[in-house]
Amino acid sequence: MDLDRRAEPAQGATAERRPFAVGARGRDRGAGGEQFVGAGEREQPGGEVDRAAEVVALEPEDLALVDGVGILSLGPVRLSTWRLAVKRAIDVVGAGVGLILFAAAYVWYARRVREDSPGPVLFSQVRVGRHGRYFALYKLRTMYVNAEARQAALMPANEMQGAMFKVRDDPRITRLGRWMRARHLDELPQFWNVLRGDMSLVGTRPPTLEEVECYRPDHLRRLSMKPGITGLWQLAGNQEIRDFEEIVRLDCQYIDSWSIWLDVRILIRTVLKVLSRTGW
Repeated sequence: MDLDRRAEPAQGATAERRPFAVGARGRDRGAGGEQFVGAGEREQPGGEVDRAAEVVALEPEDLALVDGVGILSLGPVRLSTWRLAVKRAIDVVGAGVGLILFAAAYVWYARRVREDSPGPVLFSQVRVGRHGRYFALYKLRTMYVNAEARQAALMPANEMQGAMFKVRDDPRITRLGRWMRARHLDELPQFWNVLRGDMSLVGTRPPTLEEVECYRPDHLRRLSMKPGITGLWQLAGNQEIRDFEEIVRLDCQYIDSWSIWLDVRILIRTVLKVLSRTGW
């Protein structure tokens, strides 16, 4: 699969998310900026704008052309260059530490995972990152090699509402895999994703291709920031959440309130949860 591709909205989603220029309603166009109705608002018959629509001022960097399709990026938090640089610096330092831990865990785990179940030590799966870009997410394998092929048979046991699949006592998880997951050691390879820039230490939950295909237009807002190893959805109790809309709410809350200090607090709380074994 071409990991440089980007996720496409579900069929019919374009009409729901179409941004369009506002004429008399709003200020004149400024130097280099345009005014648009917020993404997700609808144009009414006759060119009227829904009263709930929000007019925002955009800069040229908010607009992009991808594969001939105009992309409009809107965010309640202006991601300044220096803040993103600090976040990236934290990611690189954290990824370096994490990869040292991963190397130690790999030496211990590699032989044991092969003894527990035949197959590779590492597991990779295509996920959807920021702006819909595909990337390969890595984990230490905790399931049997035919796990993805068995998912369809387990769909009736799905405990999630919405565009996600989750079974608490998943029979596809190996004995050693359960032990690894309880200590979150299976997620150590994701520090490589952070170092590559596919992910961040803190961010939104990285969705699968199947999830994104089921998204409504408003769900696509989750893709406006890099996915993270941890985030608000993890601290809220990943295993306890049963409604996909709650994950969307937490991810959007993170996007709306993002700051360097918020990332630091989430990282500290995540480390404390892992060390106390009261994690997600």
